[in-house]
Amino acid sequence: QLRADVDKLEAELTEAAAQLVRTASGGSASGNSSSVSLRNRMASGAAATKTKDEEIAKAEKESAELKKVVADLTRKVNQQQRDLEDMARKMETADGVSTQLKGAFLRNKKELLECRSELLQTQDHANEIFLQMQDMVPKSEYDRLLQQLADARSRSGEISPTGLSETGSNQGDMDGLGFDDAVSETTPRPAWKRLPTEVSAPAGFLRNTEPTKVCVSKLVTYIKQLQEQNVAFRAQQATLGSPVGRGGPTPDDVTDISAVRAAQVDQKFIQCLGVGPEVPKYLRFNGRVRNRKMAKRDAEKAIREIWHLKQSHDHAKGDSGRMSMQDFFYEFCRKKFGTFQNVIAEWSYNVLAVLERNTHDVDCNLFLKVLHGELTEDIYYDQVQQIKDCEECAVECDKKEHSGASTGKCSKEDFLRAIREKCGKNFEQMRELMHALDAVYGDKTKEFKYDRLFAEDRNYSQNEFAEEFKDQIIKEREEHVHMLKKLIANTTEDGHVAIAKFKKELKRADPNKPDKDISTYVRRGCAVGVAGDMPEYFGADVFEDNLLRGVCKLGSLAPISHASGRTGSSIS
Repeated sequence: QLRADVDKLEAELTEAAAQLVRTASGGSASGNSSSVSLRNRMASGAAATKTKDEEIAKAEKESAELKKVVADLTRKVNQQQRDLEDMARKMETADGVSTQLKGAFLRNKKELLECRSELLQTQDHANEIFLQMQDMVPKSEYDRLLQQLADARSRSGEISPTGLSETGSNQGDMDGLGFDDAVSETTPRPAWKRLPTEVSAPAGFLRNTEPTKVCVSKLVTYIKQLQEQNVAFRAQQATLGSPVGRGGPTPDDVTDISAVRAAQVDQKFIQCLGVGPEVPKYLRFNGRVRNRKMAKRDAEKAIREIWHLKQSHDHAKGDSGRMSMQDFFYEFCRKKFGTFQNVIAEWSYNVLAVLERNTHDVDCNLFLKVLHGELTEDIYYDQVQQIKDCEECAVECDKKEHSGASTGKCSKEDFLRAIREKCGKNFEQMRELMHALDAVYGDKTKEFKYDRLFAEDRNYSQNEFAEEFKDQIIKEREEHVHMLKKLIANTTEDGHVAIAKFKKELKRADPNKPDKDISTYVRRGCAVGVAGDMPEYFGADVFEDNLLRGVCKLGSLAPISHASGRTGSSIS
């Protein structure tokens, strides 16, 4: 625009100059006046042209500076673009490495599971071989028995039934021991008449009037009959998984059932607790039983079968016919092994030994505490109900996402949101559940198949999500139990809980718990039925023991009302 103005001024100057020439050539006064006017116009035009030239120069300078700034910005943008491209390439490389590492991790995890399975099979096979070898009598032991028999024959009349029966049970035919060669005319006759009482043989089985060879022949026949009965007895014990061993334990081989832990897996025998009334029926046995080193999966299989049968029994009989877990466990053993108390005790002690070694496992620890009466069965049923609620969340999300149709899949995001709303999980719990779900189904997948969310493998183990969910149930109970203990301590006066004060403090600490559940807590602690009168004070120790044996959790309780307690001292 400035250049257009300059061109216009130059055209006007040219025209004015031409007009001035024409005026000068005319020589008139008017021409002089016009000439002056034209000169003024030319002078004004020249000044305007100079001003425009200065503005053009200034504009060109500013334009050059702007071009420089634009050039600098362009270089910076190009550099940032190159940096972004480098970062994108690095991220692609990192994603590739991450995918490779994840694939390697999954392969290693699969190989580890296969190795564990092979290890378990190898251990079982080794245990079977070990137990079979235990039943074999070493040559040194056999020679010792022969020497024991010779010593007994050299003494005046007393035959060792133990040495005779053990030698016979290992050798099978006592005629091959050279009795006729070893017996001389001067050898005193054994007291054959006393032998039946020593070996539990029928009365009149042996008589002192009979020749020694006849008595030995009868004894051999009787031993063979005992061996046949022993074979039949072993067949009934096939469910134990290993043969019954012979021989007695030494003191170093014996351990008490309460001391059996993973650090003592080399123990060969378990010391029984006797037959006193304080001992559960399934553990009543004098002496010792063999520690069979039962596999954990065998014990878990048994307790799952017991839970299933117990639930079916209680459902069929109703509340009035409900059995304690100890009584039901004994009846389960009787149906499994008959009336052989030694077999029942051996199997029971070995199951308890496995559970004691695996108290870190939620299922093993819970069953053990229920069996000992430390917790009620309602805690197990509450856990089952919470797992069922979790599975129902997945089904509901599936139907909601697919217009009411069940496809067997649902999104992780909706599923976790449903769990948070239904189960009242906090942020930390939801984060752990999300990580566990990603560990099972992969962190890249948006949807997952929920049909095997709580499924078990051949070893009765579950995936990371199922274990985390059950662990959170246990942790929530432990935190609530800790809170209840503090409330009991704060509301105890002279060794007795002030019931009204406890209810008030409980409502303050757990405001979302309904009044009926608070009443359930108090009645459970006082061992008072629904129709019973509530005392004003109750023994603190008994109250705490009764209360904590049942379902304890924040908020509303599950609809389970089978909690029972023991009677304590009360003050009206």
